[in-house]
Amino acid sequence: MRGVLEGYAGQAAAKGVALQVLGSAPPLLADREALKRVLHNLLDNALRYTPPGGRVEVSLETQGGEVRLAVRDTGPGLKPGEEERVFQRFYRGDPARSRGGSGLGLAIAKSLVEAMGGRVRAGNHPEGRAWFALWLPQAGGVYAPFTTEA
Repeated sequence: MRGVLEGYAGQAAAKGVALQVLGSAPPLLADREALKRVLHNLLDNALRYTPPGGRVEVSLETQGGEVRLAVRDTGPGLKPGEEERVFQRFYRGDPARSRGGSGLGLAIAKSLVEAMGGRVRAGNHPEGRAWFALWLPQAGGVYAPFTTEA
């Protein structure tokens, strides 16, 4: 995860968007490459919709026997009713707010997370900013841990 986030640092800085990582988590039961692809998709979307001067936060925490990874941004948020629809294939939301993409990224992300035994959800904060979260099972050291430590 650290490598994926470092790969976005330059893009975020060039756009004037702060990229923050909060928390840490124990090892997961997950496919490393699939998880990288999911994280790339979530970060691409967050940076695409976050205006200059905004912020993208990635947080990690343990909840029961799962690890929760959430990506929050300070963009315009989702329209009411889009929370489930954003995971449908080819769904692109309001064409006036659309900023490229095929409409497949979140559908692929959801499929990958579910294939790893997890689940994914999306929503808005009360002020309208979007969040995307996924939950994956913890593991007994099968994969390298996700941490924010160097």
